[in-house]
Amino acid sequence: GWGAQALLDGWTEAQRRDAILVQGLDYLYLLAYSTALSSAALLLGRRLRSSRPRLAALAGPTAWALSIAGVADAIENTPMTLALRNGVADPSLATVSLLFASLKGVLLVLGILYVLVASAARVRAWRVASTS
Repeated sequence: GWGAQALLDGWTEAQRRDAILVQGLDYLYLLAYSTALSSAALLLGRRLRSSRPRLAALAGPTAWALSIAGVADAIENTPMTLALRNGVADPSLATVSLLFASLKGVLLVLGILYVLVASAARVRAWRVASTS
């Protein structure tokens, strides 16, 4: 049979309930990481306005991308939660989950890259200002 269905068939009801709980906790995690990273991007953008205006201009779009990553994560989780609740793995829903997981991954990589680059630029600007 199909891999996910075989996995679900091998789990007890208690194991599926535990997995649903973990999925529920992931919703809290996705709110935390998307909010924290979006806030970091916006804060860094504000701090870099005068020293790196082009980099600062990317803060808003980056924050939106990170927020969309959180939404994509929630959409990714929904088919998995449905499969756990129903005990039935739907291959078409697995495809939806994979697509949104991929979108989330790309947006997170880009967002984290922005936060790292902007952080380095902010530290550099701070060092230059403190030595002047």
